[in-house]
Amino acid sequence: MSGELLINNVRISIKVSSISGDINVTESYGTAYIESIQGDTSIIGNFEDVKLRTVTGDIWADITEIDNVSTNNIAGDTKLSGSLKKDAQVKMTSVKGDLHYEASGILNAKCEVLSQFGGEIVNNLTTDLPNTSHMQQQQLHFVSGNGLGTLVMKTINGTAIINRAL
Repeated sequence: MSGELLINNVRISIKVSSISGDINVTESYGTAYIESIQGDTSIIGNFEDVKLRTVTGDIWADITEIDNVSTNNIAGDTKLSGSLKKDAQVKMTSVKGDLHYEASGILNAKCEVLSQFGGEIVNNLTTDLPNTSHMQQQQLHFVSGNGLGTLVMKTINGTAIINRAL
């Protein structure tokens, strides 16, 4: 509670939670389950499976060496960056925060992006445009590169942004 957690060089499994403190994981391997209430979370490493959950905190992850990542954020922003590994699964969800994915190189994935109730989709990666339906819901489905991975971004009332790293 109320303190920053620094986790470095863990080689099997990480399972940690915090109230009102940031969690930073670096140079670690295996699996990770991290949850935080009122704290930011960041992770870098070579992971098979990562689950990140926050309430009123931001999430940041370099997904270059992650096979499967799932984020759930209630009222903070989520930013994932890096290139998707072959057959990687990335799922980002948010209630009120923004979702950002910044692709390094070519994004090789089937992409599904959904924003409901006044949220917005910004696709700066391809020329594909979102469809707007009833109640201001926006949807965007496209395949980028060879389509071997999966990128899913769903937000209730936030913006979903896909960019290419500069």
